[in-house]
Amino acid sequence: MDPAVTTPATPPTNPGPSGAVLAARNGVAVVFALNGLAVATWFARVPAIRDGLGLSPGRLGLLLLALSLGAILAMPTAGLVAQRLGAARAVAASTLLVALGLTIAGFSAGVAVSLPGVAVGLFALGYGSGSCDVAMNIEGAAVERRLGWTVMPRFHAAWSLGSVAGAGLGAGPPA
Repeated sequence: MDPAVTTPATPPTNPGPSGAVLAARNGVAVVFALNGLAVATWFARVPAIRDGLGLSPGRLGLLLLALSLGAILAMPTAGLVAQRLGAARAVAASTLLVALGLTIAGFSAGVAVSLPGVAVGLFALGYGSGSCDVAMNIEGAAVERRLGWTVMPRFHAAWSLGSVAGAGLGAGPPA
């Protein structure tokens, strides 16, 4: 008997996503987590910075507007930047801006004790974080298409976990 005729058909196997797609998925998740961590480390330090700069609640609110202004200005430009540079490069550039903004704000609050310096740092942090938000979501959507299933909620969960970690780090050890 011919084995080709009597052998039952074997169903095709699904090899799953490639290593490159899994690496991209993991990389996007890490970026989401780091963005949450960076933002939360700043917010956990707001009371100490308020006290260090001697700010009233009203002046603190005005200072925090620098962060919001940076984020608002980033939103209309971030898509264009991601389109020109590519989402991955836009994520890298905006992550550097987040780090620079945190550094400037932290140095200005703790060493230089400069309210304008903190405002500049917060503006950079807001612009970098807003730009990163757009670019990492673009990259996340591309990873979803390559995977063929929904993972965006997991990316946003990574952001939340990063923000919990950042809040803990920013608050420091319990007294």
